[in-house]
Amino acid sequence: MRSCPACLRSYPDDAGFCPADGGSLRPAAEVVAHDPNDARVGKWLARRYELRRIVADGGMGRVYEGIDHVANARIAVKILHKEVSTDEVALERFKREYDISRELRHPHVVAVHDFANEDGTWFLVMEYLDGEELRLILDRKE
Repeated sequence: MRSCPACLRSYPDDAGFCPADGGSLRPAAEVVAHDPNDARVGKWLARRYELRRIVADGGMGRVYEGIDHVANARIAVKILHKEVSTDEVALERFKREYDISRELRHPHVVAVHDFANEDGTWFLVMEYLDGEELRLILDRKE
């Protein structure tokens, strides 16, 4: 994997420049991710998933772009908000989202790879898709 030092987006090994800002890409291991507003950026989960940057924040959790260093792939990691993870009903809904999603195989459905808890942090690992949040697109149409 290669990463852009400016925006921290990740790309395949054969990419040379960041399409988002035109910057030269470097090996992902050389680009240190850091966000003063979120201590999770730059951290690892399950010894394989590195969180690179925040891409979305919702009612149930925050979504990060990351790198799966075992599969050498770009991923999205949804981490449940702390207050949601202590709510048994919300946690059950999150688990059900995983159980249903991992069975779905369709070109228009995001692939779900993993679901785990590390030190009280529940997270869901998914395929990463470039683009905008659907909510932003729909808001513009209204």
